[in-house]
Amino acid sequence: MKNIVVLLILLFTLFCSSQELEKSNESFQAPIPLELMVGNNYSLYQMTVSKQLTPGNKFGFFNLLSYEIDYVESTPDIYFIQSVFTYNINNNFNVGAGANLKSFESFNPIVWSSYSVFNDKIGFILQPSIELSKNGVAELFSLFEWHPVSQNKLSPYFRVQALFGRNNKHVFSYHYWRLGAQYNMFRFGAAINVQYIGENTISNTNLGGFVSVLIN
Repeated sequence: MKNIVVLLILLFTLFCSSQELEKSNESFQAPIPLELMVGNNYSLYQMTVSKQLTPGNKFGFFNLLSYEIDYVESTPDIYFIQSVFTYNINNNFNVGAGANLKSFESFNPIVWSSYSVFNDKIGFILQPSIELSKNGVAELFSLFEWHPVSQNKLSPYFRVQALFGRNNKHVFSYHYWRLGAQYNMFRFGAAINVQYIGENTISNTNLGGFVSVLIN
């Protein structure tokens, strides 16, 4: 029941984001992926939105939402939400300001920058940010995906996504791997999530599969 409620919330957020940030098809832009990963230790819902506020506007919006549900009912859910208003300097480089909201931590303002490349075959993001608070965490988010799409045909799909965060010590980091196939706007396949928590880098590995849908 808890999983269904969270999924409905994410679907509603996705619908609102796609409606408010809709852009004309004058140039290629990354679709909005909504992904469910089911593993042996937990389920993970993730959504990434990166859009211009209006067609041709240099101002935009970036949102990364991740919600992790452990199968043990007594274990608290883990979530991470990063929302940033962005300014486009050129086709690939953006700067911005926004906030992080994390489980077990307070709301923290951030400054942010991003270098990205998206086309119909690859996607790449390199995204450093720093929280503007005492003991604020500096983070580096990166993503690479390969998706040589053939219309109306099954195509291979690969993605690696990583995050590293620390202040005066290591706080949290991960690398997530996806290998599978894409058909039209659907992706599915095998998934591995590896997380490292705290100064002593206690690791947690989640093995399973994923399915995602892309919303243009």
